[in-house]
Amino acid sequence: MFRLMKILQDHIVPVVSSIFLRRLLLPGVHHNIALRSTLLDYNRHWSDSDFHSLTADMLKKEILSLIEHEGVSDNSTSILCCWKKFCSPYFQNWCKSNALCGLLLDSYRGSFGLIRKNSVSLFRCSENIERLINGISGIVALAEPFHFFVLRSIISYF
Repeated sequence: MFRLMKILQDHIVPVVSSIFLRRLLLPGVHHNIALRSTLLDYNRHWSDSDFHSLTADMLKKEILSLIEHEGVSDNSTSILCCWKKFCSPYFQNWCKSNALCGLLLDSYRGSFGLIRKNSVSLFRCSENIERLINGISGIVALAEPFHFFVLRSIISYF
């Protein structure tokens, strides 16, 4: 039984981390100022040029090393707690640096835009074919049932 739990943990931890990393680095979610502020909370100090020269892979490795360092044991519960501990201040920093300043409406095209302190976001209705490709409600179709189980467990945890 213990061996089975260890095998499951070895599979769950990378899946959980990849889900969080993928979401964290999505356009609209990823924000350099918020991420840098969060990393400063973990005593990761870089010069402006060093931080901006980080590639996406280097950024992923840095974040993963923080999460792994925080996790006392490599089980799914501790990894979830570490990600929650990392994402909470990230979200607070994101909200501070992305305060809403205005709203744009285009009723002819059915789109709108949010003007924020440091960015602009444009939204439009999805076409029917996009809904079929991307999945309804934005959940990406997962290749394996195990990945769906892990994703559902994460969502219910938070």
